[in-house]
Amino acid sequence: MSVGAFFAALTNLLLIAAIDPWHAIAARFLTGCALAFVYPPDCISVLALVDASTGVVVLQNSHVQVHQYWTNQAQRASELFDGFQQRGPPIHS
Repeated sequence: MSVGAFFAALTNLLLIAAIDPWHAIAARFLTGCALAFVYPPDCISVLALVDASTGVVVLQNSHVQVHQYWTNQAQRASELFDGFQQRGPPIHS
């Protein structure tokens, strides 16, 4: 997915070098081809959240997972900072 996004960005930069409308159309076509590698995986990840019986997107626990992720990141940063305070700053001579 990231490779498709990278090539989409590169082909989008071709618009800067477009000297006539046909080059711009070709650049846009190549950008669309590259984005074809980005959208299907994203659609699959969204479909994983859809309840098949009702067709409703279920986002009940997604905010809990996001909260847990950021809580873990804050704990890790706090541990690193506490260790730095106990040892003191590095001394360069």
